[in-house]
Amino acid sequence: MIRAFGAHCHVWTSGNRGRVLIIRVYLQRSGYSKAEYLGEIDLDVRPFQGGRISFTRKGKHEAGHIESVAPPNWKQTGVIPMVRVVHR
Repeated sequence: MIRAFGAHCHVWTSGNRGRVLIIRVYLQRSGYSKAEYLGEIDLDVRPFQGGRISFTRKGKHEAGHIESVAPPNWKQTGVIPMVRVVHR
């Protein structure tokens, strides 16, 4: 699910899913040099560099490896983290 919110990190409880985190996702597909901005996506796990991420966009399942999370201190500052995902 892609969601649009303001400039600060939003975490809340949603039914049985527990804590939900909003991240901004940039997806770099195989064979492309630039990443495509996908928008803000709900996650129920904390993103970390080297981790794996999967989500649904426009009815299609997407997955990849997290290349970077910025800024590194996003938890302390309360901003929505930008996550660069490499599609493989």
